[in-house]
Amino acid sequence: YRGGLFLADWTFGRIYFCPLKRKGSTYQSKPEIFLQSLGSNGFAPTDLAVHPGTGDLYVSIGGRGTRGAVYRVRYVGPDKHGPGNAKSTESTPLAGRLESIVETLPGQSSSDELNKVIIENWSSPDRKIRQTVSHLIKKSNPGFSLILVDTLDSATAAITLAWGSYVNHPELAADLLKSVLARTDSNELKTDCVRLFQILLGDVMAKDAENTVWEGYSKRGPSKIPQEKEEEVFASVKNLFPTGNQNLDYEIARAFGMVRSDDPEILESLTRLVV
Repeated sequence: YRGGLFLADWTFGRIYFCPLKRKGSTYQSKPEIFLQSLGSNGFAPTDLAVHPGTGDLYVSIGGRGTRGAVYRVRYVGPDKHGPGNAKSTESTPLAGRLESIVETLPGQSSSDELNKVIIENWSSPDRKIRQTVSHLIKKSNPGFSLILVDTLDSATAAITLAWGSYVNHPELAADLLKSVLARTDSNELKTDCVRLFQILLGDVMAKDAENTVWEGYSKRGPSKIPQEKEEEVFASVKNLFPTGNQNLDYEIARAFGMVRSDDPEILESLTRLVV
């Protein structure tokens, strides 16, 4: 029963086990009954806990006038697996191995292992994996992003690096997202670029605009990039609009509001969308 989930069903008095099968960065499963009551004795599981040392499963039952108790389910037999190691076990799902590396390499300088993991996965079609790679870059040595620039091999890799670099190198992130906007046809990547631009502008939702119509179009804090760089990226974003993609156009409109643009071309384009 490793590598799965236990689910408690209070209503029907069952505990299910869900063996997890990899599907991209997430999982799919077909639940199977692990425990259920027999006869007229009530069995209403309310909570589950696994002992970190023994692996015993503890089950509490009760609630709403039903019988209360705690059961322990213990495995009897030889331990065929031993303790796990998500970082080094190839059978462990990729996202899990990446997250393990994120946890164990905080503040590391550029290492062969780190470099290999990032470059192999920063162009992944799986968004979750790219997000994990960005987080890994963010937690590495601040100078690591500058080394990685020379190894970029795709627009997807560039935006992944940009998301991992915006805290320590916001101007580099701005240059990267501008280059991605110039060479990608993917609305998903364009949306990622525009959202990152919003963060570089100071992120959305000023505190004094909460619960107003303006909150989603206002700046929370000061810009992280110089005015000149901001104008360069804004010009690239402006040239996209309108795209015909509802979600992307919505995020671009947010950016327009954040910079308080009074450009007549932008105002005309926005007006055409609402009339």
